[in-house]
Amino acid sequence: MRDLNPEGEMLTPALSRAVATLRDTPEPDETWVRRVTLAAVQPSARRLRFVMPKAVRLSPLAALAAGLVCMLVGSTVTAAVLKSGVRTEAPVAAMSSGAQVRFSVTAPAATSVSIVGDFNAWNPVSLPMRRSADGRTWEIEVPLTPGRYAYAFLVDGKLARDPGAPQAPDDDFGSPNSVIMVKGGGS
Repeated sequence: MRDLNPEGEMLTPALSRAVATLRDTPEPDETWVRRVTLAAVQPSARRLRFVMPKAVRLSPLAALAAGLVCMLVGSTVTAAVLKSGVRTEAPVAAMSSGAQVRFSVTAPAATSVSIVGDFNAWNPVSLPMRRSADGRTWEIEVPLTPGRYAYAFLVDGKLARDPGAPQAPDDDFGSPNSVIMVKGGGS
């Protein structure tokens, strides 16, 4: 049997192997299909073929190349943000059982700025920053309990880390994050 694409052209060997794998996948157990109610939703669903996802495996060289590409993209985005005139003041972490932490970022060309982080579940609309009287700086005070928080600024929809604060060593999803430690009274 020849594997053809919709235009009638032969598939590549790798794609042909993938098609063969899909054809060889066993049908799901009927009790499983009934349990997830596919039979009630779509009677013909019992004839569908299900493919369980397989783990992605990369060679060490491919993994290294992917890591380098991520670093290149991240550094390019960071350079673009820094060139855009975004400047920040390091946040001031107060000593108390709960503190009002002042965050400030200079972004004169921005139309909207908010802060996202562990303290607001990375919600881009819950903590919008206010433009200060100078028209260049955006500010907000956030009440934080003692602890470690990763955060970033969202400047016109783009994440920007706070260059005035330490960078979080465990950046999630390739995004640059800053970190702040809020200390309790008595530490």
